[in-house]
Amino acid sequence: NVPRPVRGLRFAADHDLAGLVGAAVLLAGSEVGSLTSVGRSAVLGPVALAPLARSVEEGATVAVVSPAGEWDATVVAIPMR
Repeated sequence: NVPRPVRGLRFAADHDLAGLVGAAVLLAGSEVGSLTSVGRSAVLGPVALAPLARSVEEGATVAVVSPAGEWDATVVAIPMR
């Protein structure tokens, strides 16, 4: 029983990913996880991995919040396609 399964995040727009590891992931204003890794896919653009609360469904739009700003992302299954 995994309390927070790892999910993929696809960002809505192209962003500089520097310093985003550890950023909070929010759904409806509540923290549901944090980024554990980030990267840039040649096909998908900026992506990330995060263990998220079980209540977060694939397709949900979440906010990734760090001291550098806030970005929208969509929760996707892994492997990302």
